[in-house]
Amino acid sequence: DTLIKNEKEPELECTTKEVVGILGHELGHWKMSHTVKGFVLQMLLSFITLKGFGEFVSSPDMYASFGLKSQPVVIGLTLFFY
Repeated sequence: DTLIKNEKEPELECTTKEVVGILGHELGHWKMSHTVKGFVLQMLLSFITLKGFGEFVSSPDMYASFGLKSQPVVIGLTLFFY
């Protein structure tokens, strides 16, 4: 890893105490369940976004408000994420 040994830029190498501090910080994230909480939150946000997109793209009124008679998914995708 370049934190331990960096032949191109040796001044960027970390000392042993710094590496232990970084490792302790990252292990603290695991101990406090930040990894699991972040994963669950991301899945929840993905579900909400996809559910919202599904409702939005299947609404005939939404397309009619833009003067469209058909319901092309690509146009719905563009409008949803615009």
